[in-house]
Amino acid sequence: MNTIRKVTVIGAGNMGGAIACGMAKGSVIRPEDITVTARTPASLDRIRAVYPEITVFTDNRTAVGGADLIIIAVKPWQIESVVEEIRGCVEPGRTVIASVVAGVAFRQLSSMFYPVLAEEDAGGSGRQNAQERLPMYRIIPNTAVSIGCSTTFIASEAGPDCAGDAIGRQIDAIFREMGDVLWVEENMLDAGMALASCGIAYALKYMEASIRGGIGLGFTEEEARRAVIGTVEGAVSLLKSEGSMPAREIDKVTTPGGYTFKGLKAMEDNGFSESVIAGLNASCK
Repeated sequence: MNTIRKVTVIGAGNMGGAIACGMAKGSVIRPEDITVTARTPASLDRIRAVYPEITVFTDNRTAVGGADLIIIAVKPWQIESVVEEIRGCVEPGRTVIASVVAGVAFRQLSSMFYPVLAEEDAGGSGRQNAQERLPMYRIIPNTAVSIGCSTTFIASEAGPDCAGDAIGRQIDAIFREMGDVLWVEENMLDAGMALASCGIAYALKYMEASIRGGIGLGFTEEEARRAVIGTVEGAVSLLKSEGSMPAREIDKVTTPGGYTFKGLKAMEDNGFSESVIAGLNASCK
């Protein structure tokens, strides 16, 4: 396996575009070594407007030629046709495959890249040549990857111990430059998606409700927005600097019978915590 220098991102949607822009902002992968594909030129124009050094194609087969790392960032119902399109163009011994497609397990991904082997395994032959296989990773970031603030979950088809091997260290370096990275077993990826990938929308939903509440209290939209953003940033900074859990910091500002106490009680009486947990559980199904 050579050093990962050239990266192709298949799919310039919200997530694929965010990953490409996040990589281009960093120093591990040079912008001129990033290639992005999309079905329509308009999607690619948005990428090029920000990073003109990035190479763009509408043809996936051309885009993956010479790539060390191929990041597949398409909709779940599109991945099979994409893999069928590119599998004859990848280079065993050089190319690494990383999928950010939700809900597509390694077993499914492998059967797409190796349909003949999948048929033989189903027939009980069990024949697979490990040297011919492409290293495969599943990666679950969130959209803050574009600004280097994602929480990203990564699993390797070969197991979590691969985080320390030559390829794993390079994958880790690429995504750690775009935020925090947690290596997990594949069976934890759906939970990671709920907590961080879907979770960023849940955090924003709280902020949206707070801004609406602030407007109801008499602030302008911009005043409420600034207050809520600053407050959430402060809460995050407290947890990071103190290394504590939220409950501890809540206790510091909550006097029995006081204003904060009354507000928290009203939120809980209306199902705040239960709603959050229910949302997380729903995201895993």
